[in-house]
Amino acid sequence: MNNKHNPIVSISGISKSYRDLGEQREVLTDASLEVGRGEFVAILGSSGSGKTTLLHLIGGIDTPDAGEIVIDGTELTSLSDTARTHFRRRHVGMVFQLFNLIPTLTVWENILLPAELEGSVDANRRDYAASLLKRVGLGDRTSTFPEKLSGGEQQRVAIIRALAHEPLIVLADEPTGNLDAQNSARVLSILLQLTREAGRTLLMATHDHEIARQASRVCRLHDGALSMQPAAAVV
Repeated sequence: MNNKHNPIVSISGISKSYRDLGEQREVLTDASLEVGRGEFVAILGSSGSGKTTLLHLIGGIDTPDAGEIVIDGTELTSLSDTARTHFRRRHVGMVFQLFNLIPTLTVWENILLPAELEGSVDANRRDYAASLLKRVGLGDRTSTFPEKLSGGEQQRVAIIRALAHEPLIVLADEPTGNLDAQNSARVLSILLQLTREAGRTLLMATHDHEIARQASRVCRLHDGALSMQPAAAVV
C-alpha cells in the first residue's frame, strides 16, 4: 500500500549532521520520503548509516538541521519541544532494539505508561491492552517486572506498549537485533501481524535483508541519501 496522494509520513529535503571527534559528520543530506497509510517500509542500511537518526527525526525525538517532516498533516518541524513530545506520546509507537522497558514498573505499568502520561487511559484502552497481551502469550504476566522476563518476552511487551495507545505510526529500530534466531522470528511475526491487523503504518530500521523482503517497499540509506526500491528487489 502506498497512497502518495495522501501520505501519512512526508519527509522533504531533511538534512542532519553531528559533531564527532571535532569534525562535522553529515548523517542525512537532502533526504525525502513518503509513506502511505498502513504501509510497511523497511529502512535498510549498514551499522552507522543513520537509520536510528532517521527514525528519531520521524518520531520527533530529534529535529533536522533543514527540511520538513509532516505526520498525518502535522508539521513536526514547526512544533516546540513540548508539543513534539505530546504528539509523539499520542500518535507514535516505538520499539527499540534494547527493549527500553522501565525496570521499576510492572509489565502492565510499562504498557500503559505512554497513555498514562497523556491522561488517556480508560476502560477501552485497558481492555485493548489486555487483549493484546493475551494475543502474545503474556496475559498472565501483568504483575511481572522486566528482569523476570526473557529477552523475547521483554520485546513482546515493548511491542504491546507501542501499540496499546493506537498510534498513527509505529517506528521499530532493529527490533530483533538483540534476540536469538527463534525469538527473532516470533517477535517479527507478532509485530507484523498486529500492525497489519490494526492498519498501522510501520517503519522498521534493519540491516537484515530477509526482514526487508517482507516489507511493502525498502528505503536504502547510504552516504546520507535515501533511495526507494521494491522489497522483492532486495538481494
